Amino acid sequence: AADSLRLRLDPGLVHRSLLAPADAAMLRLTRMLQAELLAHDADPPEGGGRPRVVVFFPDEATASRALTLMRDALWGEHKVCALLPNTGKTPVDIMEQFRYGATSVMCAT
Repeated sequence: AADSLRLRLDPGLVHRSLLAPADAAMLRLTRMLQAELLAHDADPPEGGGRPRVVVFFPDEATASRALTLMRDALWGEHKVCALLPNTGKTPVDIMEQFRYGATSVMCAT
């Protein structure tokens, strides 16, 4: 089973998790994203573009609030989008923008 997963997963795919108190979660998340970007820029992978990140939230209200905070905190470093099934617009366009690098951080539920 593990061998079949190796064939399907991109070897460059990295999972990170962040557990933080509610009052510090966004600060820690943005610092983690900034640190990842600095590490990438200091030693870019061969043939690789800038890192892309999907951040999952428990519900759309939380994701919507986080979207605004992340756009402000990461201005000029990352382009942030949101894939929200009930309140979002043009989900296919959002996914294509993320896939092709027009955005680098996607907030999702």
